[in-house]
Amino acid sequence: MAFLRGRLVPGGDVVARCVGLGGACRGADLVLTGEGRLDAQSFMRKTVDVVARTAAPVPVIAVVGSIDPALEERVWRSRLAAAGALPPGAVRGELRSLRERTVELLREFAQSRTSGLTM
Repeated sequence: MAFLRGRLVPGGDVVARCVGLGGACRGADLVLTGEGRLDAQSFMRKTVDVVARTAAPVPVIAVVGSIDPALEERVWRSRLAAAGALPPGAVRGELRSLRERTVELLREFAQSRTSGLTM
């Protein structure tokens, strides 16, 4: 790479710049993102991490294929408002499961934000 004057950059940053993520997050009330597996590497400038950092202070919900059981909840809660895994097998093309899980996460998030409010 040196002879081409290239440099290594985190992929999440490149994608964010290419799709105009900063502009897309401006004015948003909530941001949804996804990843195949939420694990420790997810917070090393990968897409979920870059989306959460770019969107802040807007809440971000991640819909993922699976969550590494070794990943402590406090780690992902430091960046994400919520995260939820799809049911096993859903990742292989069951769009209905993806929609259903996303709706569940949105409801849970809304309930957590409105609990304790009185009208």
